[in-house]
Amino acid sequence: MSSLNQSPLNALAMTAWWTAAARARESERPDRLFHDPWAMVLAGPEGLADFDSSVAAQGNGTLDIQSISTRFFDEFLLNATMARAIEQVVIVAAGLDTRGFRISWPDWTVLFELDQPSVLAYKESKLASVEARASCSRHVVGVDLNGQWIDLLCAEGFDRHRCSAWLLEGVLYFLPERAAITILDAITFLSPPDSRLGFDVVNNAMLTAPETRYWIERMDSIGVPWLFACDKPEVSLANRGWKATVRQPGEGDAYFGRCPYPIAPRSIPGIPRSFLVTAERVT
Repeated sequence: MSSLNQSPLNALAMTAWWTAAARARESERPDRLFHDPWAMVLAGPEGLADFDSSVAAQGNGTLDIQSISTRFFDEFLLNATMARAIEQVVIVAAGLDTRGFRISWPDWTVLFELDQPSVLAYKESKLASVEARASCSRHVVGVDLNGQWIDLLCAEGFDRHRCSAWLLEGVLYFLPERAAITILDAITFLSPPDSRLGFDVVNNAMLTAPETRYWIERMDSIGVPWLFACDKPEVSLANRGWKATVRQPGEGDAYFGRCPYPIAPRSIPGIPRSFLVTAERVT
């Protein structure tokens, strides 16, 4: 995409444009699960064309799952800030996410968005061009998530002694296992009891099953392979002092009338699965 090649973005950063395009297409639907009025300008025509060609090859199921995830985590964050009165929200690898603009936050919300400086610079420029106004106190923090980002976050006013709500959406499965674990450990370090955490992740069968081979090979061919998987997020988080709830898209409060696939019980082995994970820090 020529509009992106002007910036030194790595391959992972490019996925932010796909997410924006997915949210733009969802926002066009009469039965949309959310409305993102800025996604279209952020994705741009080339981002939309690339996404549309991917959907044409894969079918609409991918878009449905992504829209379910977005709506699910919208509600997770609103519950954390409204019902739980958590004041600090951190979106890790925020990309072109516009929750700082499209969600009606409580007056006390302070939002921190972490991502590569070049991605955030692009987003700020595009949002300024359409005179978008944040709906909360919003701080963008340009960081290298493989580096020393904790000090940069705290320098922007984040207080590690106060409860916070964290979101990692559409990022963990792109990371090597060590990098994913390091980020989760850092979040745990920064989160006192009663903090909240939300993320999506896939199981190991998603990376190896025949029915997902086309998608996994396609992502690898364009430089954004899926690397990290976790079969039991509850156990991994319990070992870090979190009490987790894990849902597959389409289950319970992660349904929204839009799941395109039948949901197989987790007791059945060998089935590719996506997980939507929410957790509370208990120790």
